[in-house]
Amino acid sequence: MSLVFVGIGAPRERTTRDCGKQETGADVPVRALAAPSTLDTISFMHFLVEAWTPKPTWLALPRAERKAYVSQVEGGAAALQAAGIETLGWGFIDEAARGTEHLAFAIWQCPSEGAVQQLRQAIAESGWYDYFDQLDFGGEAVSPEAVLRHHLNLEPTAA
Repeated sequence: MSLVFVGIGAPRERTTRDCGKQETGADVPVRALAAPSTLDTISFMHFLVEAWTPKPTWLALPRAERKAYVSQVEGGAAALQAAGIETLGWGFIDEAARGTEHLAFAIWQCPSEGAVQQLRQAIAESGWYDYFDQLDFGGEAVSPEAVLRHHLNLEPTAA
């Protein structure tokens, strides 16, 4: 059985190496992940991070309407889970946070870029943005080396 080695070079670039061959590839550390048949089932994960603060429209809702909306959001989260979209956690942003004044956050794991877009669409369709001021960001998870190499190779842009 030969092992397959996987390394991640520039974002979205994947390199495989077979133990029996010497191939050129990304200049990053690699490690054995699995036998070739197992590797075919490994997918690269995407993450979405949200941060939000309630708007005055949320604060003006009577408690019964807030409760009904929260139940709707919980039901929607269950439907997303069926699509492979997982909540890794929700929480309150600590006072030492830099770059945001938002109150709360959520971290989601998605099996593909399409699933990230499905999540964003579900959030919008739920009316979330009517009640919460939100920022979000995300992307495909790559190695620290790939991100740092990208930063290392950046060139200044003309003003």
